[in-house]
Amino acid sequence: LRIPKKIYWKALEINKNVESFRDILFLKGFGPGLLRALVYTANLIYGSEISWKDPIIYTFAHGTKAGKPYYVKRALMLEEAEILRNAIKEAKVGDNWKLRTLKKLSELIKIE
Repeated sequence: LRIPKKIYWKALEINKNVESFRDILFLKGFGPGLLRALVYTANLIYGSEISWKDPIIYTFAHGTKAGKPYYVKRALMLEEAEILRNAIKEAKVGDNWKLRTLKKLSELIKIE
């Protein structure tokens, strides 16, 4: 058993109170923006083949600087990036893959 260096308490609290997807919808602070971000990110990670013909669809996850469809929710974006970073660190894969993936993530977004 390996105890993680950093514990994401918010995720543990959510996990403790959720027994089904329906329960997630009633969590305080869980709104359309977070659901959109999770759905698009899940599609990138687990979903079917991604169509790069229409990458604009992923702006609906976090918004744009121009405010179309809405302005960027930077805090949400950073929180999601932190979750991804922790998941990569804890993944049971080779260190080489982890380092390459973490480097790519850090090139895409600066986690403060």
